[in-house]
Amino acid sequence: MKYLVDTCVWRDYFQNRTSKGGRPLNEYAEKFFTKAILCLDTILIPDVVLEELNANYDVTGILMLLKLEKLTSTKTLLKEAKLLSQKLKVPFIDAVVALHSANNKVILVTRDTHFFNDLKEYCDAIRPEDIK
Repeated sequence: MKYLVDTCVWRDYFQNRTSKGGRPLNEYAEKFFTKAILCLDTILIPDVVLEELNANYDVTGILMLLKLEKLTSTKTLLKEAKLLSQKLKVPFIDAVVALHSANNKVILVTRDTHFFNDLKEYCDAIRPEDIK
């Protein structure tokens, strides 16, 4: 299986985050990544997400364990994402991620509400804890 993982799920993992209600977001992320490793799933990672992660975390260890496919954001995709973000009033990076998900026909693993509401026409989003 192939998945594209949004920045928020990576942050849940690296920051050991919990929700305001006390849900263990870090555990959901860790279980998802463990499943991906054990099932030899491919994780797609757009260049914009990788840049965000590298700026804030030491991602070398986890990235070495995962079967990764790096995605490059073309000028055309970035232009389309800019228009989409302005039209839907969503963050530019979220528009880029949604378009990568759509273009590669993969499930987007996220918990960001933009993907379940505003960008649902562009991507098939699922929360990490809902993946079986």
